[in-house]
Amino acid sequence: MSANKTSNYFDENNLELIESYATSYIKSELENYFYKTSKDYKSDIALLGKHAVKYFNTWDEWIKYDWLNNYSNAFFDVNVEIDVISSYLIS
Repeated sequence: MSANKTSNYFDENNLELIESYATSYIKSELENYFYKTSKDYKSDIALLGKHAVKYFNTWDEWIKYDWLNNYSNAFFDVNVEIDVISSYLIS
């Protein structure tokens, strides 16, 4: 977004709108990325398996699950939280 003389980015309502837009935009982009890697590329290029492996009790269970094959059938629940501190800084 760009600012001009008439923009009022100090208004609390405007900051909330910016937060809401940024949150929905980044959530959408991340979901698109994960679905593209799983459905189109059928590859865990984001290395989500590194986080998933901890939910298996043994290495044999992990191997039997066949992560890379099942990754292409995955559904993603992406949570994004953005806090606008000021009109000049987004964290």
